[in-house]
Amino acid sequence: MIEQTIERHHHDKYLEFKIGPRSFAYPISRIKEIMEFPQVEPITGAPSSVIGAMNLRGQIVPVFELSIWLGVEALELTPKTCVVVTELTHNGNRYIIGNKVDLVTQVIDINDSQVEPMPDLAGTLTNPILMGLAKLDERLLTIIDVDKLLHSTQWEWLKENETPPLRSANVLGDLS
Repeated sequence: MIEQTIERHHHDKYLEFKIGPRSFAYPISRIKEIMEFPQVEPITGAPSSVIGAMNLRGQIVPVFELSIWLGVEALELTPKTCVVVTELTHNGNRYIIGNKVDLVTQVIDINDSQVEPMPDLAGTLTNPILMGLAKLDERLLTIIDVDKLLHSTQWEWLKENETPPLRSANVLGDLS
């Protein structure tokens, strides 16, 4: 009897979006919703990456400027600008944040076998929030590690300035 090895690849759905001229993606399983850019109230004393806060069905959610973390020039707000409401995990706690993106383009399936680590080049290309590059048919797509979006200063600020319902399991259930 001939034994056949069937190679099975795990695949996930990813949301592809643009920030400036570049395309990025992260797992759709971490996204609670996508919405038109809402009214955002600036927050005095917030880190430069925080645009402000929005009211999401009675919950205060901080909105972050992803372009700062990714080293891409921020675009002006347009009718296509969106906020991707995202769940992050840090030290066993779940947080809900909004991420400003310039354009949501599509949801795509990406197999684990298509994703390779970012090239190191002696540490010159390292960015802790980048998970890797997905090799698609005729292009590469940068994959973001959602849980590494915030650095320690931002985590401290988020923890100190959150409202108790932000981490409530009920809030997460309402957003699903």
